[in-house]
Amino acid sequence: MSLTDEEVVTPLIKEYTPPLTLKQRISRSIYGDPPQSLKQRFKLFVSGKAGLLALYLILVILIGTGNRVTFKLMQFALTNYSYFVSQLTTFIYVPVSFAIIWFKFSFTNDITPEMTKFPKYRFAVMGLLDSLQGLLITVGGNYVPGIMQSLLLQGSVPMTMLCSILILRPKGCLKCQKLFNILESERVRYKLGSTLPATCTDSKCLARISVDGREILGWQSLNEKNPADLSLFYAKASLHSASDVQVVTSARPWGTHLKTFYSLTQYIGAAVILAGLVVSVWPALSDSGGGQFQWDLIFFAATIPTALSAVYKEIAFREIEDMDVWYLNGWVALYQFYFGLFYAPLAAVMSDLAIRDIPSNLWNGFLCFLLSSNFITPDDGCSAGMFIKKNRQNA
Repeated sequence: MSLTDEEVVTPLIKEYTPPLTLKQRISRSIYGDPPQSLKQRFKLFVSGKAGLLALYLILVILIGTGNRVTFKLMQFALTNYSYFVSQLTTFIYVPVSFAIIWFKFSFTNDITPEMTKFPKYRFAVMGLLDSLQGLLITVGGNYVPGIMQSLLLQGSVPMTMLCSILILRPKGCLKCQKLFNILESERVRYKLGSTLPATCTDSKCLARISVDGREILGWQSLNEKNPADLSLFYAKASLHSASDVQVVTSARPWGTHLKTFYSLTQYIGAAVILAGLVVSVWPALSDSGGGQFQWDLIFFAATIPTALSAVYKEIAFREIEDMDVWYLNGWVALYQFYFGLFYAPLAAVMSDLAIRDIPSNLWNGFLCFLLSSNFITPDDGCSAGMFIKKNRQNA
């Protein structure tokens, strides 16, 4: 019995597989055949880098949440000793970090000679900023509800964006900046262009100036100690104020910088965070509840040193390829604790405490932490004791 044309063609159509695209062929050559079932896809996700990143993300969320909750509980337990809490939470990092640093120095090669040559004064700057941040959070946090603390700390995102925009804009080399100062002092109107991504070097400045389309000053002149062309430039630029003056340096113009440093989506995200903060603190502003606004403001002010510290780290670590996290945390914590001692008068003012009472407050805070002994009021919630729980009123 002969088959009809339809019976012959139908199986061929079912067996036909369209040719792979170029992208599919490249992907298959690198990663192999794609998994067919949902179970295979999940197994590949869990076993690959994506699964590891997802696990890290979950751990960061859980640890961060636990950190905020336990921090607020500690503030409840040590209400009268905000400065002690600030110093204690810093000091704990010092012995732990340096013990691990010693182990790494003794038994591993994780800490390289390049890391040890990193200037210590930069760790000191980071510690100075981080210490101020910790002080503002601990003092202000006593009077800010836990939920509000989490919301206010989100302000570090737009604050960091603002500081990075202002500080990290390419400003050109020292000769470029000197040229800008000269132009401003001479009140010369000019249009600014950029040589980026090409940047100046120690031996070559890329700046150049053109008047009416004719270049009168280039990097050859700027590299000299006393450029002869500057007098000619002053004459032309000042006598012919309507001239078309073009200045090109390795600095980035503000307009271009704002458009390219962050994307539109990132700007919108920062605006949403700021809008949420305004809604959150509005009850305090309108005196309709929500806590005292001045304490919200002090707590939010901690985002300023946080942002400055992040930007400074971005600048400081450009000169080194890698930095061991324990080596970094150990030195920063040491300087943070050291500078925290000099913040004691500020802590006293914010805590309504006499400066002369700071040493005794630190000691009593230690007793409160260790023994649950409260020397201020008998029912003030000193419940942080590690060994003995008792309340004792100061005579």
